[in-house]
Amino acid sequence: MTGKERERVIPITTDTRTMEQCRKDMVNNLERKQKNTSGDLAKVDGKPTCCHNWDDEVNRWIQEAYNRWNEDMGRMSRDIFALVVIRDLENILLTGFTEIFPFGLPSHNEGRDTDF
Repeated sequence: MTGKERERVIPITTDTRTMEQCRKDMVNNLERKQKNTSGDLAKVDGKPTCCHNWDDEVNRWIQEAYNRWNEDMGRMSRDIFALVVIRDLENILLTGFTEIFPFGLPSHNEGRDTDF
């Protein structure tokens, strides 16, 4: 500290109303602000202005979730490495890595689509 800092005073205002009273006042104020001069809410025609097929939307969300899951699982399988139990490590070091990787050691970028 340089000694030039000053103490900040933050004013605190308390409200004696209960939570229910505050909520009721807030709702009443919102209703009062939203009403027009006649006191009625906006009129709605018999036809909706937007026809949206929610079944298609939900199906799209589900398909996107499956796609994301498949992408994540694919990324995990590409980036996974083999864990070796410590008691088997000595045997593996003596025999080489052929037991874990029978087709050779994977390269660092094997299976990746992008270069970093």
